[in-house]
Amino acid sequence: MPPSLGTADQVAAKRFEILKRWLGFVGEGVFIEPPFTPGYGCNVIIGKNSYMNFGFTVLDTSLVIIGERVMLGPNVHIYSAGHDTSVLSRVKCIEFGHQVRIEDDCWIGGNVTVLAGVTIG
Repeated sequence: MPPSLGTADQVAAKRFEILKRWLGFVGEGVFIEPPFTPGYGCNVIIGKNSYMNFGFTVLDTSLVIIGERVMLGPNVHIYSAGHDTSVLSRVKCIEFGHQVRIEDDCWIGGNVTVLAGVTIG
């Protein structure tokens, strides 16, 4: 039998401490279900009491701001990175980043992709 990781509350507290080290800012009461895939992590700001269901991916080439009391369904992807549609810029691997903002009290359903430069709320 594997060693105990502690009570559910202890495990949640450990996960919260890890998130605070990974991300730019994490407000109190934030919970992200695993698996969670950040790009850099340092450009992600999450306000208090927000919840991200499993499969959350955030490519944070630029700032990604998630407000307070935001809820994300499963498999939500937020991409602050993008590429131009011209063939020449894609051949040259030119990438851009634009801030993404999800404002307070938003709920985003499952399997949604939010692209660079978008504000919701």
